[in-house]
Amino acid sequence: MKTATRRSLRRAWRILTWPLAGHIVFALGTGFACAVVSSNYVQVMAPPFAAIFGVFVLYPVMVVVWWNLHRPGGGRR
Repeated sequence: MKTATRRSLRRAWRILTWPLAGHIVFALGTGFACAVVSSNYVQVMAPPFAAIFGVFVLYPVMVVVWWNLHRPGGGRR
């Protein structure tokens, strides 16, 4: 019985942490991509600021758009 409890706790931990790790990776990737693109347009925005913009502004907007397009439950409201 004790191993089943440990297994279920490990499974619950993976379910909780996997989406968070995925979001962190994709947010940092978005920031890096914004910095790379802005390195060609330094007059518009410096790459470090573009990276911060990508992580904290652009990625949350992308997540909201994704959730609005793919609602859980299958139905559109």
